[in-house]
Amino acid sequence: AAYAVSERVDPMQTLRDAQGFISVEVPRSWETSLARDGWTPPGATASYPALRVGRADDPSGVFVGLMPGTEMPNALPGHDECANEEEPVFGSSRNRRMQTVAYTECPGVIIERVIRVSSNRWLWIQVRSEDRASANRVLDSIDTQGL
Repeated sequence: AAYAVSERVDPMQTLRDAQGFISVEVPRSWETSLARDGWTPPGATASYPALRVGRADDPSGVFVGLMPGTEMPNALPGHDECANEEEPVFGSSRNRRMQTVAYTECPGVIIERVIRVSSNRWLWIQVRSEDRASANRVLDSIDTQGL
């Protein structure tokens, strides 16, 4: 029975950005498009490590990118395609401050999160998934090496 169930679950794979700072586990079916060369965050002039995984024909995917800053961003991007924006959740994990906002009643679910990874760097995460359980599984897998 366990074998039959495991065959129906999309197997996970670990992907890393080009510099090896960021890793994330995603369902294997999400890796149709992969970008790992970095990004320039809004208001920044330099490029920072980033990773984007997704499919053009499916809204499921994840973006994870470092960005500069000493203060937590005041707001996370909104999503017009979603009818419900949940209240922000503030907390910490591994002594790192974070903010999470979930958007529902849209094609699937979208979760935005920022995590403080150093005194002047934040990790911005956006996960789009068909369901909240898959989105949370991806969120929980994100790791930053050496930050």
